[in-house]
Amino acid sequence: ASVEPLISSDFTRDATNPVPTQFNLDLNTYILQLSFSETVVASQLDVTGLNIQDSLTPTQNVQLSGGIVDPPLGSTINITLLQSDINQLNQQLTLASSLDNTFLSIKAGIVLDTTNNPNDPANLQVRNYAIDTSPPTLTNFSLDQSGNVPTVFLSLTFSETVLASSLVPELFTLYSNSLGANPIPLAGSTSVLDDVIVILYLDSTVVYQIQNTPPLGRNVSSTFLSLQTDAIKDAFSVSIEMISSFMAIQAYDITADFISPYLSNFVLDLDKQQVVLYFSEIIQGHTFTPVNIALQSLSFDNSTSLGLGGSFINPSNSSTISVMLSSSDFTAIKNNSDLGVFTNNTFLSLITGSLVDLSRNFVNMISPFNALMASNVIKDKTSPRLLSFSLDLLRDEITLIFSEPVNQMNFDSRHITLLDAPAVLPNVALTLQRQVQVSSYNFSTVIIFQITFDDSATLKTLATLATRKEDTYLASDPEAITDVDGNLLERISQSNAIPATSFVAKDTPSSPTSFIIDFNSRTITISFDDRVNATQIQVDFFTISSLSQSLQLFDTVPISGITQVVILQLSDYEYT
Repeated sequence: ASVEPLISSDFTRDATNPVPTQFNLDLNTYILQLSFSETVVASQLDVTGLNIQDSLTPTQNVQLSGGIVDPPLGSTINITLLQSDINQLNQQLTLASSLDNTFLSIKAGIVLDTTNNPNDPANLQVRNYAIDTSPPTLTNFSLDQSGNVPTVFLSLTFSETVLASSLVPELFTLYSNSLGANPIPLAGSTSVLDDVIVILYLDSTVVYQIQNTPPLGRNVSSTFLSLQTDAIKDAFSVSIEMISSFMAIQAYDITADFISPYLSNFVLDLDKQQVVLYFSEIIQGHTFTPVNIALQSLSFDNSTSLGLGGSFINPSNSSTISVMLSSSDFTAIKNNSDLGVFTNNTFLSLITGSLVDLSRNFVNMISPFNALMASNVIKDKTSPRLLSFSLDLLRDEITLIFSEPVNQMNFDSRHITLLDAPAVLPNVALTLQRQVQVSSYNFSTVIIFQITFDDSATLKTLATLATRKEDTYLASDPEAITDVDGNLLERISQSNAIPATSFVAKDTPSSPTSFIIDFNSRTITISFDDRVNATQIQVDFFTISSLSQSLQLFDTVPISGITQVVILQLSDYEYT
């Protein structure tokens, strides 16, 4: 028999609000599990009414912006949190990092039960908590070269918030392909904020390597990145997932270098005879010629500027370019007391011409009317060297050629020695005995001086010294002369004496010009056109004669030394 259903004689509708009772948080799965006192319509839950906070009286909190709720109906529901909310949580290291600082604030009315009763508000401490143990991953990176060093940077995007302070630049490496070609280990500094995106500002050395390793950094298809396990860590100190050099990831974006390089400073190094130029980035060396630059003594006036067209450079690609001064340019600087003495009288102008960086951006010009002051002027501390000499006996002149301008006012010929061959103890040597006057200009690389009358006469009496180029050598003491900066001459010892590069002999021998016979003193006085060594005169070559008879001298004794006037003492026989 069928049973008739009973009709309620009275009905009281459910008027009790659902009450949040507990919650769990699993940061591995990103799931927040929330339980109520009764079944609620979870599909209508307003997730934005939930705030994760650090205490019941919070100083830090994150309002959830959304999530996936499941199941749609039940007393315990799972909310899969959005990555953006997880990232915000991870950025605040004292929020939701343990049981003690994980609380949930639930607003009233964010969900209804099955009879449309809104939930009551609540503040709960987490019941079960699981930290994030999953390693973060690098999702993409970009290289921005649009600024000058140190604003060239890598933008690194990760799967979750990472600790910027944990980044180790040296564990990241750039390549020109995905198989690890042309590796460049990174170095630099990072942005200070912990976030999903971390900015790594590259050191100048790394930037220069990138610029000098084409095609790396020119486009995304030739720019790849690898990283090692400890390269960076997430908020829970979990190390990032490694990317090997054989699986390097390709750049997401490359911003090219459009910035013109500039000359940041320069040094005039007179000791090494060079100008050292420091640019803001690598310059293509082959595009640079010394004709591009000029030195001047004033920043606003180039009327006395010195173009370095005669100098030369090493044409390698570098941010530092050394211009080796030619002898003429170096001499010109040394001869100009108003230029190259201090930084405040040493300025440089730069005409760009074809000078470009590796991205073919032209170097900024430096106007001669707003020239750049030297950052340093290094004094010449190098001793000048005597490079060569020549001897002209026809003019009684010695010409000395030096490696740099010397101060002729300090020249002392008494420290010059002529010798017949290089030797510690030469067979014949003559150290010039008297100071002489120099005829060449001051601060020149050439010194020309006249040999004194006495030294010339002595030299002409030495049978095996300075008779030809092959027996004419020169040694010098440091005190012989100084350069413009007071550096003594580099010594040339007698054993390292240098040969004459040119030798001019006297074209005619000394000849007598007149003579006087004094019978009272029994002497014959003979005058010559040049000084001679009377002790070496062979008297038997002299004959006194008249129209009818003659007398050959044979026993006469010279009584004078080196002189232009020779006195011969007649013997009794010759006198008779």
